[in-house]
Amino acid sequence: MLHIVQFSGGLGSAAVARKVIEEHGKDSVLLVYCDTGWQDEDTFRFMDDFCDCFNTRYEYIKHNDLASEILKQNCFPSVFIPWCNRVLKTEPHQRFLQTIRCPYKQYVGMDITEHNRAIKVKERGIETPLYDRRMPPREVRKSIEELGIRIPRTYKYFKHNNCIPCFKATEKEWFKVWKYYRIRFEHMRELEKEIGATVFKGKTLEELEKEFMDMDLQQRMAL
Repeated sequence: MLHIVQFSGGLGSAAVARKVIEEHGKDSVLLVYCDTGWQDEDTFRFMDDFCDCFNTRYEYIKHNDLASEILKQNCFPSVFIPWCNRVLKTEPHQRFLQTIRCPYKQYVGMDITEHNRAIKVKERGIETPLYDRRMPPREVRKSIEELGIRIPRTYKYFKHNNCIPCFKATEKEWFKVWKYYRIRFEHMRELEKEIGATVFKGKTLEELEKEFMDMDLQQRMAL
């Protein structure tokens, strides 16, 4: 039996990967990473450190770059239609699974705070060990910290190590993108102009940037 972990570069997927490797042995575990091209670069350092810790490796899959896919689709993903996850992660992962010629189980790293998502993937026969154990985020983080692996820097600013920017995020989260990942924000701002669509309804990122500049100034004055 092959045990396949959807390895996203986040703490949850690393924690479940640790559990599955320790339970079944690294030789029967396959970590699979689908690259969108828009995660923090430190994600790769983290995944490499994790694999070094267990003397294993991960399978790398990339269908397309997020920005290139936005141009192709001529629209942005959204919280209501998050096509980015389907096109750049789910479908490439499913195509990879079709190449597997032995029995396997799949695992994802959803914790107790992700009830709705966990229920949906469980209905598809995917294992959710962290959720089943009722593990909260602090315990998930601890399970990685105790390995001596440095946490991805994304967690300094965000709760998850998702794409930056994430199109399911709020304006508050986009403020962090503007402040800490300015080049990425500017790239999406220019993409709005190129495809004639906006990330947020009724407001461009250029308009939002002016609000962010005021917010940032107020924060610095309050120090």
